[in-house]
Amino acid sequence: MKDVIKKINFKKIFNTTAWILVFAGLIFTLGFVQRKEDFIKGKNTQVNIDYSTGELFIDSEDILHFLKLRNDTIKNRELYKIDINRIEKALLTHPAIENAEISLSVDGNLKIDITQRTPLLRVFLPSGESFYIDKRGEFMPLSENYTARVLVAGGNISSTFAQASSFNYDKVKTNKAIADQTLLDELVELSRTIENDSLMSCMIDQVFINDKNEFELIPLICDHKILIGNCEDLENKFNKLKIFYREGLNHVNGWDTYASINLKYEGQIICSKKQTQTNEIKTPQP
Repeated sequence: MKDVIKKINFKKIFNTTAWILVFAGLIFTLGFVQRKEDFIKGKNTQVNIDYSTGELFIDSEDILHFLKLRNDTIKNRELYKIDINRIEKALLTHPAIENAEISLSVDGNLKIDITQRTPLLRVFLPSGESFYIDKRGEFMPLSENYTARVLVAGGNISSTFAQASSFNYDKVKTNKAIADQTLLDELVELSRTIENDSLMSCMIDQVFINDKNEFELIPLICDHKILIGNCEDLENKFNKLKIFYREGLNHVNGWDTYASINLKYEGQIICSKKQTQTNEIKTPQP
């Protein structure tokens, strides 16, 4: 009998029993917490909006009103009935919202962190219709609350917002048929290049697409237009323009002399005077 008792591992039995009790207690506790949560109801919604980009398309009241219209408010609703994934997906359908992160606390408070979309340029169509293209290359309707101060594009642009919003910049860029028809891929590429150039972003106010589907830039401070043709080799064209401004116009006091500056041709800049005279100025490649 003593031998049998010796063979029994009491330490192992004790450890196993302890773990069973701990596990059972955990299940009981979780069940108790779950039952308690069933009686907790939603209280307040806190909306935080990132305004670091300077855009003011929406405020917290807009978000709360948007959720109320969709019946996605949490006030007095049991926590287990609140679907935060549904609320997040709803917010992402808002035309001014780029990203939304949502969390629901155990005491019934909902926290919403909003990142706004950032417009890159505003497009004006010959029909009078207007819309934004944001920095991701996606199309964005105008807002009744706020007008963004961005590059403006107009002229020979055929796509309506309804047509354009069915595809983003990446789709346009890879689809030659769409690209040839709309020029939207080149317009976005040009706008991004201007924005990333500290001097050009300060100088260029508007982009115009003429009847030849060529791009013309309208400076903010000078009374002339800059013809760049297509959007190939933009960096080189902009460098030629900077050299001309620095070494040409400054030396001859010619800021108001020319009606147009043509950057289309490699190795030269062709300027048309306001008196209908044309001068050809050859500049070295930067």
